[in-house]
Amino acid sequence: MKLQNKYPYHMNGISVGGKKYLSCIMVKEGTQAAILTSAKEVMAWSPEIVEWRLDYVNPMEDNDFSEALLCETTEKLAEIVKGSILLVTFRIKEQGGLRSFQRDLRLRMVKACIRTGKVGIVDVEIDSDAEYIRQIREEAHQHGTKLLLSFHDWERVPDNEFMIAKVREAIEKGADI
Repeated sequence: MKLQNKYPYHMNGISVGGKKYLSCIMVKEGTQAAILTSAKEVMAWSPEIVEWRLDYVNPMEDNDFSEALLCETTEKLAEIVKGSILLVTFRIKEQGGLRSFQRDLRLRMVKACIRTGKVGIVDVEIDSDAEYIRQIREEAHQHGTKLLLSFHDWERVPDNEFMIAKVREAIEKGADI
């Protein structure tokens, strides 16, 4: 039996937290052209959620960051995945990301994507620092984006008690999902 959220969210006609399992396919490319091409290919599978991994976007050096290009890419990507939920994730290497990035750059990039109003869900690792989570949560709520606090254990599958504790922690930290 699938555990269900008592109050599922409805986005783009999709029930998140309801009875049905949802499919999620990642887009993890470096350039705008490759991101958009990959998104078109992903949509052939009709996923309910499309996860865009920002840790794959190039260039990622602070002095090369272009908020305008990132926002343009977000808007074009959202148009391609219309009918699915656009989920944005920015993992650092220690959390399963492609490589390490400065916290402030990650924060600026994630907030820029959210500000477009095109992101349905933003995924932040539950072990991120409290101020980072707070800033993302505030930006998300201002723009109608749901905050997902996720947990990954690359070594083992935790027991139920541990997972229940993580769910409680996510709720305490302000997660919507």
